[in-house]
Amino acid sequence: MKTLLKQPPVIGLLTGLLIAVLLMVLGFWRTLLLLLLAGIGWWCGSYMQKHNLTANDFLALIKSMLTK
Repeated sequence: MKTLLKQPPVIGLLTGLLIAVLLMVLGFWRTLLLLLLAGIGWWCGSYMQKHNLTANDFLALIKSMLTK
């Protein structure tokens, strides 16, 4: 089962299925907003992991960028 979930076609199938269900349940714009916010969260988490930051360090970085 673990190797099955690592194959790109299976990952693509599950992703497409999830997006289709979200579109039917939530509608287009809510699904788009959900995917956008999830993508932003993923980017923030990967940035924090790459630069070895804590949540407080990351928030301080954002505050310093916004107050310039």
